[in-house]
Amino acid sequence: MRVGPNKRVTIDYTLSLPNGELIDSSLEKEPFTFVFGKGEIIPGIEKAIEGLQEGDTRDLTIPPEDAYGEFLPEAVKVFNRDLFPPNMELSVGLRLSLRTFEGETLLCTVKEIKDEKITLDFNHPLAGKTIKAHVTVKKVCDLENEQN
Repeated sequence: MRVGPNKRVTIDYTLSLPNGELIDSSLEKEPFTFVFGKGEIIPGIEKAIEGLQEGDTRDLTIPPEDAYGEFLPEAVKVFNRDLFPPNMELSVGLRLSLRTFEGETLLCTVKEIKDEKITLDFNHPLAGKTIKAHVTVKKVCDLENEQN
């Protein structure tokens, strides 16, 4: 069976930066399972494995626009320190989960702390980066034939 629409796909993967720095891998944990076409995996991997079968392997170079997106300078914002709880310990590199007044959850990274100003980056930490991926298709199931 081939990878494509209406399929549940299980893969093993290793993601790294072009310099070889490991980002993530399923090899030390469980393979990753997703429904093809539902946006559950980065687009560059999904596009590259369409049509593959169980046991097929691909080495990929995924540009930012097909991985975690381009880096957007406008997604870096400066806030006053008094907007944060007084007892909250902030440090550069800290990942935060913030809730907007509308109830939306936003993830960000503390980029700079200067006087009473806190700079937060709302880009994905891998935004703007090219990703290398090694992907092996482990299993392909037809969603229509799966047992509930």
